[in-house]
Amino acid sequence: MIRFLKKRYVWAVLYGILLSAFTLYVVLDTFVLARVYMAVPEEAESGQSADPPVQSTDSGTRIGSYSDGRIEITVTEYRIHDTSVYVADILLSSADYLKTALAGNVYGRNVTDKTSSIAESHDAILAINGDYYGARQSGYCLDGGGSSTMYFNGEVINQPTTNGRSIRERGVSDIVYIGY
Repeated sequence: MIRFLKKRYVWAVLYGILLSAFTLYVVLDTFVLARVYMAVPEEAESGQSADPPVQSTDSGTRIGSYSDGRIEITVTEYRIHDTSVYVADILLSSADYLKTALAGNVYGRNVTDKTSSIAESHDAILAINGDYYGARQSGYCLDGGGSSTMYFNGEVINQPTTNGRSIRERGVSDIVYIGY
């Protein structure tokens, strides 16, 4: 064994193998391996009712509305510069109805789910995904870009893109939603 370690370039080869293995681990840990830091406790949820008919207004198309005495939401679609812009007018009787939810009800790295799936599991009336910051330590961003998803009354109402190529929801780590 000692004779083997005295051969030329053995230490360089061993160092290269260890460095490559460590680099592979760091890349997998950062981008692939799901790591749960904390689970979200279960809460009791209550049901809601809504009226989702599409109606045209002077300045946009009303996608639908929801009202139950504590929460009022009206979603309108506007066309600006050949782009659909969705606006949710929200009136809450208490800030307690503005909530956040995490994919799988856990905080971690590389833990994602579709906005609609997270919203359905929390009985959300309206939900919008945040930008993907699961691997970050600070910040919460709603950039409203092409991959943002708006969920209202049980369905995705916009056409989110993934990498600008396909129209579908992408996996996100968290959402902001209105609900009970």
